[in-house]
Amino acid sequence: MTKTENTTTTRKRLNPAVYSLLTGVVFIIIGFLWNQVVDILIDIEGFGLGDIIYLLPYAGYAVIGLGVLLIFVNIIRMVITKPVVKEVVPVKKKVVNPEEIKETSKFEKKFVKGLIFDLDGTLLHTLDDLADAGNNVLATLGYPIQDAELFRISLGNGLRNLMKNVLPPEVSEEEVDKAYQGMVQMYAQNYMNKTKAYPGIQEMIEQLAKRGYLMAVVSNKKDEFTKELVKVNFPDVLFVDVIGDQEGVPRKPDPSLARVVSDKMMLPTNQIAMIGDSEVDIMWAKNANMYSFAVTWGYRTEEELKPVHPNVIVTSPQEVVMKLDMINTQFEEA
Repeated sequence: MTKTENTTTTRKRLNPAVYSLLTGVVFIIIGFLWNQVVDILIDIEGFGLGDIIYLLPYAGYAVIGLGVLLIFVNIIRMVITKPVVKEVVPVKKKVVNPEEIKETSKFEKKFVKGLIFDLDGTLLHTLDDLADAGNNVLATLGYPIQDAELFRISLGNGLRNLMKNVLPPEVSEEEVDKAYQGMVQMYAQNYMNKTKAYPGIQEMIEQLAKRGYLMAVVSNKKDEFTKELVKVNFPDVLFVDVIGDQEGVPRKPDPSLARVVSDKMMLPTNQIAMIGDSEVDIMWAKNANMYSFAVTWGYRTEEELKPVHPNVIVTSPQEVVMKLDMINTQFEEA
């Protein structure tokens, strides 16, 4: 339900003194012209008006005097209040409850034109390199190494959170920072050793590109790693943008980066689908009003993904293509 509320707004307008000043100028011109006409009448001996003709110039002088007075007064007013003034005017503003917004056009029925992919666990299998680098750091710092399963369930919120989760729970934040710095250095040396695209990903990307989808990659992995991995593994794909974790920039599930990508795609977010493998990805899609595809070939099982209620759960890259075809076919038939 749309409601209205009374509020105010500020707008600029000319100071009324400007109009009064112009009125004074007009009065002077009228008075001057009046006296010119009276002089002509006097020259032709009054044109039948008699002695009254000699009183008429005073009317012209009076009008000129009034004009001069208006100009003088309003020049002073403008000096005091400026030629352009601001005024506050009441307005009625429509207020819409976001929970009550309903679809009003076909484009709002999630007709998908853009796609944003997560990287780890969606496009690329990166777990082995992450676990190897992480365990090297743990061993260097004197902590027990962990199995890949703990690394798997800890993925999705950036490298610092990953290391915090695989360290013993009692360690200090300073020790977490130390492990994180070590992880960045170690991973930088080894992040392409075992990492590779999942089976069917290259074919999926190719089919989606042929269908005209705008595509981007957004990851909570550090930006430099994200960009380099995409460049190496998908050298022929023209992504609209590739964004990783950057200092000072909110990461998923904050919707800020979704708006950055949607602006570059020149699409509203409800015409974009997020394709990812984690709860963070699905929460991000919901926060940004994007359609959500949860994939099960990555680092979360279907049972782990169901509680966050993605729009679609897919089990293979080819199914992504099929589901998108179905969604857009339903739109065309609507």
